[in-house]
Amino acid sequence: MRQQTVGVIGLIIPVLLLFFNGFAMHTIRSSKELKMKRFLVLALCLSISDSLIGLEFLYGSFLNVLQLNDTGHRYQCMVIRQFIGGTVIASLLQTLIICAERINATFIVKQRILTGLTSNISIAICLILPHVIALVRFGLDTLIGTFPCDVKYTATLGFLYLHDIPAIFICCLIALSYGVVIFRITKQQKTIAVQVTGVTGNQTEIKRNLAFKMRQNLTTLGIIIGLTFISNLPRLCDSDMRERERERERERERERERERERERERERERERERERVSERERES
Repeated sequence: MRQQTVGVIGLIIPVLLLFFNGFAMHTIRSSKELKMKRFLVLALCLSISDSLIGLEFLYGSFLNVLQLNDTGHRYQCMVIRQFIGGTVIASLLQTLIICAERINATFIVKQRILTGLTSNISIAICLILPHVIALVRFGLDTLIGTFPCDVKYTATLGFLYLHDIPAIFICCLIALSYGVVIFRITKQQKTIAVQVTGVTGNQTEIKRNLAFKMRQNLTTLGIIIGLTFISNLPRLCDSDMRERERERERERERERERERERERERERERERERERVSERERES
């Protein structure tokens, strides 16, 4: 019953995610500046990736509601959970690419390394590679057997090392990149303020417009990063909760083992007592 309730709630959240990203994709695609601004292209790719997460979550929640619990159903749950993890990593990497593009936009002369990191090839690699790794992990897990269609499947060391830790690392890089963007924009604002006194009114207006657009893009980037962190925070918190639960389970198992040992010791004591009684009876 609890799993079905989680499945129903899981059906609602992906629908909201798909609605939000569908609206974002429609807004970006209808923008006249889509072909001129690399930032909008990257934001569109991120919305597509997030929509893919919504579809995967929707299918996973549908499987939770069904609760068939046969072999085919378990295999579907395993592969969809692996793919969800891969798509989440892909979305984080695309958010990091957007941060790199914003850093590159603060330079007058574009940096070749940053331009390469924000190219379409990089986007394709960031989308395909995590899913290939997820597929390999699924194949390795099938050699062990099937797992129940619940969160216990993701509470493994494989998910910790290949999903949770990389996700935390990428989030730290995103926060660092955002800090670099803020630092460079602040520095440019001070430079513009110094240069304004020696230019004409038209040039001053152009520079101010450029600075305003940069601040707008920075705000948009901050919103994207905030939504990315919020969407991944439950998973990161859940990982910590699962680790504590595993520690409590290990402690309970150790306590049960100690209780069994005490029971065996009592049984041996009773056996010795019976032997002493038998010995006294033979002597009498």
